[in-house]
Amino acid sequence: MVGVGQIVGLLLNLRTFVVANKLVYIISSGPEVYQLLVKFLNILIVSFLVSILVSAIYMYFQMYRMLVSHRNHVIKLIKGDRRFLPNSLSDPHIMVGMSLRFAGYQVAYFIWGFLLVAFVLLVTTLFISALVLFLPLVFEDDLEDEFAKVALAFVPTVGMAILVFVVQQILARFVFKDRSMVSKVVNVHNR
Repeated sequence: MVGVGQIVGLLLNLRTFVVANKLVYIISSGPEVYQLLVKFLNILIVSFLVSILVSAIYMYFQMYRMLVSHRNHVIKLIKGDRRFLPNSLSDPHIMVGMSLRFAGYQVAYFIWGFLLVAFVLLVTTLFISALVLFLPLVFEDDLEDEFAKVALAFVPTVGMAILVFVVQQILARFVFKDRSMVSKVVNVHNR
């Protein structure tokens, strides 16, 4: 299995190769393309490291939450509280097989979760970095105008969402609330 260090090493070797063959890239593509290529490789390396680090921290907290829940369930079982268990349990030999498979499934799902989160973060950071790097080259002086047009296009949608949320809060508090009930549970007046 390829490790994170090996991938970062390959990316650094690629960057070193590009920098070492600077003259070849400048002659074939021009100095601007060479500078963009070096910037993109730097962004790729940093984005990869950030996505792996953030994914690892996120999965650490997910594993911590899972272990805390497991501990709480074991404590409840020791005290005799079985309310969180399903009402009907399978045969004992089936439960043993399911328990043995659970650890493997759990590790596999954690690894897949880590890889998916890392991939999504990598794509997101690369997309944002590419926008920051290449949009000024494409639009040159019109970049502020284009961003203003996009922002103004979102104003009605966001404004309507906020308005609906505020109206729902006002209706829930003043119209649908049954004032004769002091409970903080659902107290809708059924007319």
